[in-house]
Amino acid sequence: MSEKIIPVPLGMVSAFAIVGKEVILVDSGMPEHGPVILDKLASENIKPEDIKLIVITHGHMDHFGGARFLKEKTGAKILIHSQDALALKNGFSGFPRSFNLVGAFISALVRTFRWLMSFVKAPPVPSGVEPDITIDGEYDLKEFGIEGRIIPTPGHTPGAISVLLKQGDIFVGDLIGSFLKKNQPTLPLWGNSEKQIRQSVKKVMGLCPSMVYPSHVRAFSRKEMEVAFWNYF
Repeated sequence: MSEKIIPVPLGMVSAFAIVGKEVILVDSGMPEHGPVILDKLASENIKPEDIKLIVITHGHMDHFGGARFLKEKTGAKILIHSQDALALKNGFSGFPRSFNLVGAFISALVRTFRWLMSFVKAPPVPSGVEPDITIDGEYDLKEFGIEGRIIPTPGHTPGAISVLLKQGDIFVGDLIGSFLKKNQPTLPLWGNSEKQIRQSVKKVMGLCPSMVYPSHVRAFSRKEMEVAFWNYF
């Protein structure tokens, strides 16, 4: 039986529900996105208690922000790589370093905005949460009713991971994609290590996925990935 994939658009970022014998959720958006995710899944006849696992692809706020709310509403376990777990626990992530001038400019704007917002006294939305499962290597999803596994794909963050389904689909978080080229597979503007990102993209390509699902741009076919990255390595 093939798993059903339900994209959950959340503006600048997307989460994904994977429906097999059970339901797992890949990422949880910003803190305010928790109710939006549940509403979208309800429209697909998925109840909160149907969600058994929330996989956080990496420790940035736009991917783990809704995890605390969703854990409370669903009872699902939360999984993250050990190297990104501290950000999840603290409920805060710094902005990653940029790989080019465009990224550096946007980083400066974001840091300035955060500094200005620090003078606003409104209480922040609590987002820190303890993970139930921390991993350091590959992880089989069979116990959660999904034919697939989690694989480390570091580079955007040290603990970035991807979800690979047996049917060939892979969910890569921010390993691939830039808002500058939304219709073309490309490397991200920001990350922890560009070298590791390239190695992880090469790893993903070696798995021969049928479809690649990034978090900030549309999904890409294997052919599109091959055309975009054939001369990168």
